[in-house]
Amino acid sequence: MEQLHRDSTLHFYLNDTAITLTEFRPDLSLLDFIRSQGLKGTKKFCSEGGCGACSVLLTYCEGEDKRIVRHSVTSCLLPLAKVDGMVVTTIEGIGSINDKMHPIQKAIVDYGATQCGYCTPGFVITLVDTLLMKDIEDSLDGNLCRCTGYRSILNAAQSLIEQLDDISISNNTNTHLHRTIQYAQQLNSRQYLSLHFVTPPSHIHLKFSHVQWYRPTTLNDLLQLKFEYKENAHIASGCTEIGLQMVSGIVPHVLIDNAHIIEAIQLKLLFEENLYNDNQRVTNCILVGAAVTFQQFRDFQLIEKDNQKNDIQFQQLQIHSSFITIQSKLRCIESLLRFTRYFSSNHVRSVATLIGNICLCSPVSDMVTVLTALVFDQMNTLIVSNKLEGKKMIFVLLMLLSESFYMNQRQKNKNQIQINNLIMFIKLLQCYPLIVECQMVFGGMSWRVVQAEKSSSFLINKPFCRKTINDALPLICDDLPMSADAPGGMVHYRRTISLSHFYKFFLRTLDYIVHSKKYSVFEKELNSTNYECEWSDIITSSLLKEYDPRESPLTKSFRMTQERLDTRFVGHSYPIDTKNALSLHGVLRFISAEDVIGSNMIGAIVHDEYLFAKDEVTCIGQVIGLIVAENESLAQKAASLVHIEYECLPIISTIEEAIAAESYFGTQALVSQIGDIEKGFKESDQILQGEIRLAGQTHTTLEVHNTLAVPEEGNRLLILAATQNPTLTQRIVAQVCKIPVSNVTVRVRRMGGAFGSKESRSIFVSCAAAVAASIMKKPIHVILTRKQDMSEVGGRHPYLIRYKVGVKLIDGIIKINAVHNLLYSNGGNSLDLSNSILNRAVTHSLNAYYCPNVRAEGRSCKTHTPSSTAFRGFGAPQGCFVGESINMEQIEHPHTMYGQEVTNSTLPQLWKELLQSSHFYERQNQIALFNRQSKWIKRAISATPLMFGLSFESRFMNQASASVHLHLDGSCVVSHGGVEMGQGIHTKMAQIAAEALGIEEEQGSSIHKVRVTETCTDQIANTSPTAASSGSDLNGMAVYLACQEVHKRLSEGNPKVTWAFPLCDIIKRAFMQRVSLTGNGFYKTPTLTENNPFAYYVYGASVSEVEIDALTGNSRVVKVNICYDAGQSLNPQIDVGQIEGGYIQGLGYYMLEEQIIDKNGRNLTSNLGAYKIPTTGNLPIDFCVSLLRNTPNKFPSIYGSKAIGEPPLNAIRMAKTEHNQTIAIDIKQPEFMQFLSPASCERVRMAIGDNFIHLTKQSNIQIVSQPC
Repeated sequence: MEQLHRDSTLHFYLNDTAITLTEFRPDLSLLDFIRSQGLKGTKKFCSEGGCGACSVLLTYCEGEDKRIVRHSVTSCLLPLAKVDGMVVTTIEGIGSINDKMHPIQKAIVDYGATQCGYCTPGFVITLVDTLLMKDIEDSLDGNLCRCTGYRSILNAAQSLIEQLDDISISNNTNTHLHRTIQYAQQLNSRQYLSLHFVTPPSHIHLKFSHVQWYRPTTLNDLLQLKFEYKENAHIASGCTEIGLQMVSGIVPHVLIDNAHIIEAIQLKLLFEENLYNDNQRVTNCILVGAAVTFQQFRDFQLIEKDNQKNDIQFQQLQIHSSFITIQSKLRCIESLLRFTRYFSSNHVRSVATLIGNICLCSPVSDMVTVLTALVFDQMNTLIVSNKLEGKKMIFVLLMLLSESFYMNQRQKNKNQIQINNLIMFIKLLQCYPLIVECQMVFGGMSWRVVQAEKSSSFLINKPFCRKTINDALPLICDDLPMSADAPGGMVHYRRTISLSHFYKFFLRTLDYIVHSKKYSVFEKELNSTNYECEWSDIITSSLLKEYDPRESPLTKSFRMTQERLDTRFVGHSYPIDTKNALSLHGVLRFISAEDVIGSNMIGAIVHDEYLFAKDEVTCIGQVIGLIVAENESLAQKAASLVHIEYECLPIISTIEEAIAAESYFGTQALVSQIGDIEKGFKESDQILQGEIRLAGQTHTTLEVHNTLAVPEEGNRLLILAATQNPTLTQRIVAQVCKIPVSNVTVRVRRMGGAFGSKESRSIFVSCAAAVAASIMKKPIHVILTRKQDMSEVGGRHPYLIRYKVGVKLIDGIIKINAVHNLLYSNGGNSLDLSNSILNRAVTHSLNAYYCPNVRAEGRSCKTHTPSSTAFRGFGAPQGCFVGESINMEQIEHPHTMYGQEVTNSTLPQLWKELLQSSHFYERQNQIALFNRQSKWIKRAISATPLMFGLSFESRFMNQASASVHLHLDGSCVVSHGGVEMGQGIHTKMAQIAAEALGIEEEQGSSIHKVRVTETCTDQIANTSPTAASSGSDLNGMAVYLACQEVHKRLSEGNPKVTWAFPLCDIIKRAFMQRVSLTGNGFYKTPTLTENNPFAYYVYGASVSEVEIDALTGNSRVVKVNICYDAGQSLNPQIDVGQIEGGYIQGLGYYMLEEQIIDKNGRNLTSNLGAYKIPTTGNLPIDFCVSLLRNTPNKFPSIYGSKAIGEPPLNAIRMAKTEHNQTIAIDIKQPEFMQFLSPASCERVRMAIGDNFIHLTKQSNIQIVSQPC
């Protein structure tokens, strides 16, 4: 270990504990330190500041007036040295169920706003920081959740805001919430800080071998350090970029923190005398210090904007020219506000600085574009120079308020690197709309920002009219040359939206001149929600109230860790060079295929994958071996030093290439057919053919794949795994370690999300850990990095569907008479579950529709990409997509396309209720009127039905076991084979047991005395995976039968005792009579046959209204109405949460998330910077969910309930198709505009085919040399 040199000591408070460090690494992140202290509530998810799971609160003194500052930050990007003299508050310092929950935590529980719970600590921290601001949705833009769909979280926050309003009205100071507010104010008080010895910052110097950290407190100190270290000095304020570099192992030799220099945190207005009124001062420019954060700048601008509005009201009565000046400045402030709102996330804006963003000189930086536009006669920069070396650093920025507009384009609303942006300002003569000045600067179009010189010069002295704007469009194309292979791709789209932004500027300016219309920067109101649920009589409370969201899903108490290795190519591999990796102190061993005692071939169904690749690798990301080291960071560093050479071989990366090479899994296609397909086409009047493509989707679970393997006596292994499939894990681990299955115990407490990713792919992590633990005879903890988890695990299968449809004219109505679908999926380099998923897609390819003659065939393609695997819906979303895309008609029919009889269908009733409650037809008319009046902003509405078969399609998997143990005090312990991953299965099992056993209520809860154990193969053996939405059905019936067995035994053993007695008395009597107090239940789904693969069907429907900007391709969901048949819901709060979460995940799949695989099979979207899942900004403005009433399941399910987990995902698609058709008709586009998935802003915009697109096509794309 490298020797530490102490020049200073670090002091800070971590919750209520004083921390004094004399030896530590300045490149250590705050997150890693917090977790090393056993505070596991602060989660490690992305390590790039993009998820909010690692959020903590910082409280400290700042400025000459020693004011108290508090804000939330992402601790993964914050170097530990930054918190000297601060108070760091984690989720453990906010509250817990063991002591006293914070009102925000209680609201989260009461509103069912936590599912897997992995994101909950981050949301609580953020809400504690920003609740009083009442700007909830903006403050949560940096917090991600993959489970809930965000609605319940926003409802919980909104309820607290309403309580705050009630408090302010009633002046009631004795409420729990008010006392919490007082606590927050105390946290920000000088008295609190003085108790924690937090003092104003002082100069510190921390040294660790080759890295030094300085924190000067005066400008002179900074200049001396800069003089001493010259170009080696790296000056930082917020350290967000430094944090990213540290994650990659890159640390500057000298770090200088300038965040506590008084001159660097200046933020103020400068004034000049108004020429029209000597008694009046008018704002001229803003002075911004080098350490001023985006949030400080934004708050300052909001205040100034309000002041300017007040000035306008006064000056309108005096001097017209002054009014014009102030109005122009107000527009500038609004443009700056628009920019700061879209920059990154709330957590990053709290620490990232404007000048730091400028110094990065990134071509995709919004700020660089803004300031490049302002620098031309509109910005002065005070530069402090190092005279010896001529090096410069920006220390103070003067920004002149101008008349510019800011526009940008992203794939989603917020927290994403921009694709393209435009800063533009013009000056017009007041008497005549003549352009006298013009400046345009584009970002995202080159390796630097681009000034549109030709078009700007052309516009000067031209009339401000449509003809002038149209004439300038070709010149803008000339100003923005791009190479066909420009970094970032989307070349045609980026050029097109550059024209769109210019045109939108013209429209906005025209509206401002003609109508004095002002554009609000904050357009979106806090979303609204309505719920209509029928609450089951057996439900009295939620087990979630016993769940502490601070706990880690898996106890990670062992320091022994390891790291996986990436591969670079597909082909033959040669000897592995591990010399450099093993030379590092603390690296213990490299483990590869030669070390596997048992079989090195594993798999979910067919064992066609290597645990550790040998001789040949078949995809990028295939595992070669393990590095075992003393800690995680060391293992990662060592893994990067392993060297492997390859002989590259030809690869297949796409479905089309696989079809051409006839590369399939299996020799036969999966086929499902009803009717006579040939006869159907012969009788058809017209035959239509086409293709549909569906991209893949990444799971992006907040908890990455991980396993802790612990060797035990007797050649046994304990596996603590994040898996949906404990039994498969147990069996495969035993196989690779060559020990009996009974010697392996797999335990799963709960998981931070799964969605199918941990049904089969988790076995690779568990087996690797088991092999290492068996060899090392020590506990081994395998944890994937976020990049590995997203690139190696696989995701939803991409699909190519080729369809043939025969239509027939009957009584003037077009009817679909025959359908032939060919479904091809990209299975990747191994079979995994691809054929099972394909079978579900084939059987669901008509969704809820009927056609008399249908044939669906499916093939799984074998390619050189990471193996695709299960994902929520298990092939049904891809299959249902086909029926929607070919515009099937809804006809009630007694049989499916695969011959199963459909009984007790509630779809007609549900459909009717939904259309009425959503006012579908009235809204259709309103939207038609809106579209006639709006050329470029269009809306569409559509209703989509849903039909989903419930059961595993492999008959043997439809079974479950459970056990119930009663105790003398009336409490009980329930064990079952289901795994908790956020879907609430443990809660439902506790409810079932409480009802079946007649446990009396205590403390308002009938399940207070019911404990559900963690899933363990020692307690329940031979479990089926928790998947296919069958977990509650199978395990619920098994728990019920176990309870019934005990109930019967208690009744038979106590003939004189009635159930009117308290349960504890009955149990005591039975115990004294030596009656067994343990019950075992086993359930297998009846009536399943080859022709009837599903036990029953669930039905749902949605009405979605979507709005699209035809100029940019941006879209948003305006309103959603969902009606779902959950039968007699076991827990409506959980079920509604599943519906919302499924819908938002489907919104991501169909509209936002784009998995990009290059021609070599490499995943280019393997981090949150490149792959974006929905955030709070993507929620529907109006989100209404209802459960169909009085429709208990006629199939003998548990208490008449129906499954709910997967079906809601497919509810968003059709409205986007309606959009494209509406726009195509409006712009007189002749060709049919088919829906593309995902419907990203690029795909939507380029599908429209207007004059802007034709113009950029005609303008040749030039070959422009790009710097390295």
